[in-house]
Amino acid sequence: MVLICRGAARAIAIAAGITAAAGCYRYEAVTGPAPVAGQDIRADLSSAGTSQVRTHFGPNVAQVDGKVLDIRSDTLLLAVTAARTQDGFTIEVPSDTVALPRAAVTSVSKRSFALGQSALVGGLLAGGAVGAVAILGSSDAGGFSQRPPGPVSGK
Repeated sequence: MVLICRGAARAIAIAAGITAAAGCYRYEAVTGPAPVAGQDIRADLSSAGTSQVRTHFGPNVAQVDGKVLDIRSDTLLLAVTAARTQDGFTIEVPSDTVALPRAAVTSVSKRSFALGQSALVGGLLAGGAVGAVAILGSSDAGGFSQRPPGPVSGK
């Protein structure tokens, strides 16, 4: 029977918390109805869309990520958090609101939590934490022995 010490249990809990906070996400094409307000999406831009967002994010932007604020018949209002260039560079944006005409968007993908990838990362982090505790020692006393002090000899 294997007992996990409090230090290892604490390390596992920390690793699980980090995984839950960070998590892994993926983007899946929106095939059904249009995205809804509040949904996190990635919009692939047409050449007209690239020209339109040039003043906000610079030239050659191919994709924008953000939260849908509103959807109108001809416009997608988006709080953009990141933009990607055609060269693959990511530009982090402190939430800039952009109105994209439907003609400026070639496709939309929704952001969703990737449970399998997150569980794998969490398992690896937890295993690493347990391994580190096992290698470095698991004393709850910060590396000091918990034995009572022996007699003090004054001579």
